[in-house]
Amino acid sequence: MIQNHNKALIIDAIDAGAQPGAVFRFQPAEIECLLGEHKTSLHQVDLFDTIKIARFTGKCPQIVIIGIQPFQITWGLSLTPEMLEKLPGILALVKDEIEAMSLLPAEEGSEGSGY
Repeated sequence: MIQNHNKALIIDAIDAGAQPGAVFRFQPAEIECLLGEHKTSLHQVDLFDTIKIARFTGKCPQIVIIGIQPFQITWGLSLTPEMLEKLPGILALVKDEIEAMSLLPAEEGSEGSGY
């Protein structure tokens, strides 16, 4: 999924215990020390497992993650009304990040080293 690209921007909900609607920008190396390694199944592969695999193969792009603190964490197919209200500001931040990423040259091996 990410291995054939120079850069990746990932946008997802992240439960950081912050105010709902808070937006965070980080790179995987900035939070990898906070990630638990405990899995209850071999089928539990998440975003950071995918990044580890890409690093192991030496084909990991530069990655920036935009995380948004959700208002609620439940199964569903749509955003909450509160998140829909925040969406224009979040989309503006994402657009700015895309523009900034396209101006920056891909750093050779920037994320491809060990995990």
